[in-house]
Amino acid sequence: MRSVVIVVVLALMSIMPPYNQLKKQEERVKLSQRVTPPRGVFRTGHETLESREMLPSHLNKRVVTIHKQPFMKDSSPVFWYREVADTWTSEQRKSWYSAVASAYNRTRPRYPKTMISRALEIAQLPEDARILEIGCGPGNATEAFGKLGFQMVSLEPSESACQLARQNCDRYANVEIKNTSFEEWELEPERFDGVLAATAFHWVAPERGYPKVTAALKARGALILLWNTSAQPPYEVYPMLDEVYQIHAPSLGRYEDRKIQLANLNQFVQKVKDSDYFQDWKSEYLPCEVTYSIDDYLALLSTYSPYINLESQQRDLLFAGLRETLEKNCGNNIQLSYLSVFQVARKR
Repeated sequence: MRSVVIVVVLALMSIMPPYNQLKKQEERVKLSQRVTPPRGVFRTGHETLESREMLPSHLNKRVVTIHKQPFMKDSSPVFWYREVADTWTSEQRKSWYSAVASAYNRTRPRYPKTMISRALEIAQLPEDARILEIGCGPGNATEAFGKLGFQMVSLEPSESACQLARQNCDRYANVEIKNTSFEEWELEPERFDGVLAATAFHWVAPERGYPKVTAALKARGALILLWNTSAQPPYEVYPMLDEVYQIHAPSLGRYEDRKIQLANLNQFVQKVKDSDYFQDWKSEYLPCEVTYSIDDYLALLSTYSPYINLESQQRDLLFAGLRETLEKNCGNNIQLSYLSVFQVARKR
């Protein structure tokens, strides 16, 4: 297993603290931690605020200005549920990740321990908290929360992903994995101290799902949203890959820098805020880097919804072209960057 060295200054996305507080925070929370992510070497950057313009000069040196492709709406969780709801049946949505469940389990980055600790610190859950998890997948976040001793009820509609989650969490008697969607799950009113969704809350229907979340929570219960954004290749590699995308899948030929990814998540959480079911929002993010083999990178891409949505022949041709370009220009490995983000709110 490869080791991860994380050097982080956690960032509040909703407010910008005064500079003297930022300086104190930077000195206080710089840390080094070794963890073992799946098949990757992760490192973090050094960002504390949302945009380049907002950073003090001593932090600006770490920011690289890049030119990015126009924003594509299918890259944002803001639009995703409405797109799939209008296109796919309920049964099709349940099995969306089934064919790639193994690749998802093997290649999707886990959530950094520092981020989980901070989210729990803000959520202020009791030690014996009962947590409902929506869309646990193969247990990428479930395992970490189960290890902390929380009583977990984790819902996953895909049978393949559900089986993997049970395997990954079989050592934790406090974790129960249920093969059902959140919509079909029988509500247990006011039984949970927290509701968790790890890169999954965009699958929840706002009109029916948000009221059900609040109904499941105890008074002042916490909603915890975790996200790992789509991993992006180095910008200098992107033009070469874009040539392949323009041939086989032009709609996927885009580059999302950190600012775009944060904007997408902020747009989504604003929609949740506007529902008026939750309050006292707090959010922080962690820039991360990971090195994958070419095989694992293509397997990772296969787990992202825009790639799942491609016809199989189109996807095969795209991946063959990407492989040829990557192996010619990058060798056996590629370095990627992404953001790990949490958002915590309370039941209104």
